[in-house]
Amino acid sequence: MAYPERLLAKTTHRKSKANKHAESPSMPIRPDSNKVLELLGYWSPPVPLCIPLKKTLNSSLRIACVVEDRLYHGLRFEGQVMLLTPANWKHVLKYGKPDFLLMESIWNTATGNWHMGQCPNAPSRNELLEMVSLARKLSIPTVFWITKGHEYHEHYKDFARHFNHVFCADPKETELLRAEDLKAEDLLPCVQPAIYNPFRHYEDYNVFNLDMLYDGWADLDRMADELNFLQEVKPYGLNIIESRYQIFRRRMDALPEFKDCILGCVTEQSRIQALRYAKAYITLDKTLSTRITQQWKTLEAAACRLPVVHRGSLSEDDVRKDVVIECPDQMKFLVEFVRFREDDLYRERLGHLGWRKAFQEHTFAHRIRKICKTIGIEHDWVEYPKASLITPTFRREHLPRCLQTFKQQTYPNKELVLVFNGDELPKHTDLCLDKTRDDIKISNVPGEMFAGACLNQGRALAEGEYFFRVDDDDQYGTNYILDMILQARCIDADIFGKPPAPIYFEGEDEIYMRGDTITLRVIHPELLTKKLWIGGNSFAGRRKVFSDFFFDDCSFGAADTCFLYRIREKKDYVIALMDHLNLVAERRNDQQSHTWKINPQVIKSKYFVTYHDTRDYFL
Repeated sequence: MAYPERLLAKTTHRKSKANKHAESPSMPIRPDSNKVLELLGYWSPPVPLCIPLKKTLNSSLRIACVVEDRLYHGLRFEGQVMLLTPANWKHVLKYGKPDFLLMESIWNTATGNWHMGQCPNAPSRNELLEMVSLARKLSIPTVFWITKGHEYHEHYKDFARHFNHVFCADPKETELLRAEDLKAEDLLPCVQPAIYNPFRHYEDYNVFNLDMLYDGWADLDRMADELNFLQEVKPYGLNIIESRYQIFRRRMDALPEFKDCILGCVTEQSRIQALRYAKAYITLDKTLSTRITQQWKTLEAAACRLPVVHRGSLSEDDVRKDVVIECPDQMKFLVEFVRFREDDLYRERLGHLGWRKAFQEHTFAHRIRKICKTIGIEHDWVEYPKASLITPTFRREHLPRCLQTFKQQTYPNKELVLVFNGDELPKHTDLCLDKTRDDIKISNVPGEMFAGACLNQGRALAEGEYFFRVDDDDQYGTNYILDMILQARCIDADIFGKPPAPIYFEGEDEIYMRGDTITLRVIHPELLTKKLWIGGNSFAGRRKVFSDFFFDDCSFGAADTCFLYRIREKKDYVIALMDHLNLVAERRNDQQSHTWKINPQVIKSKYFVTYHDTRDYFL
């Protein structure tokens, strides 16, 4: 786009002299004239533009960069990013102590310099080669990442020869370079979770809805006859944007059958909000974009937890293969939209699976890790910070179940802190363990005290970066902890949990759920205990929170509620409600066996029957 929002982003750097040069590079803006802006069909969402909540960097890396907008915004959460310009590059390389120089296959750079500078015979090519040469002379590893498809091979192949290491987003480009005796490795497209994620702010959570989103106005304009089948999606709420090109608004008239669906061109900030307020994302085999461009954009949509419906088929080695729903024919394509309309949980499950795949395998952190491993430098990103599952229980018969809930979690770096609310300390054999384990701690609090004291005891014993309260009598999915941490880390959440969970009543087939369930929202502390609640069986947070605040030792059956009232005072906490999957609360017929004592009919009067099986909530 010709209207990049890179100037909205702020990077964090150490205040060295070299970094002063890197922080304030010459960033010439390329504004369109007022007349051009008047003619362009830009669409702006009716909500504020998103500002990433993540403040911490994933590593201590120092990266000197010449990159385009997408890579700059993705990298700025991965370490100390130093954007190079004609005015600062020598100073930064000599005194900024970068761990490596990363240069992207640029067309337009994030700073506005060296336009098409890597192409053969480009006027600024020599300066870029001087930069690479100086870095190598200073023993700074040089990395060239060709983020475009093999269609650009002739533009970048000669320039790539000057680097220590070459990576390609397109495996076909890797093969082409190797065929010309140039060592290259695959480094596939990826996404930055701090930017592309499903979280909305509570104040704006239901302002608008885009239903089925298609980013392809230009494709439709160029291939109207071939893409006319999209008319059949209109009854399901088709909305069309264009994020790749600038198109004058009057060209909407060239597509009268789609004019009422076209929102307009969007900047990347507006596209992010469009993704967050859509229900599904449409991609097509027939497009003006290269396969690699499609992959970048598809991963960004999936990271926003949208099910991506692809009209066409993908090769087995395509990074989108396990992310999208492939529809080789029109019938299957339309059936998906029918199912989305009739079964929102089905739609959400598909979106969740694609989101997890993107967050767990295809982030910038994963790609930077591969670069560091290849060039032989340390990458101190912690992919799986330790999670402490704190389970208070007074039911000795539930001890084996507590262990089973812990063991089935797929999250690899975890510990169980089991605190028995009774006078006698349980033994490992009470949990059906043959021997003690380092990742399982068993303690007790005398029976005259309650859950708050147990949670404080668990907090004192826990070693994790994240604490999770896990109840002894509810059903937790195998990916419960994994998903919660993936979601929490992308927004640096301090306190988080799920909304009141779906409820299963003993002996019944139905699942009941609150009608006003709010999910994937960042909320203001003052809303806690008023309009919004974090379910007590999913209460979680970062270690520092539980160092600042204790649970009430004497609270009788309301330890979580009292804690929430306390943290409302902390205005700078990031508090979030996560999705409502992978947790189902159980209500036994014996009401007296529950801490929360309430008549089942009262619950049912405030909830609705979902007509889903408990298994539908686990994935």
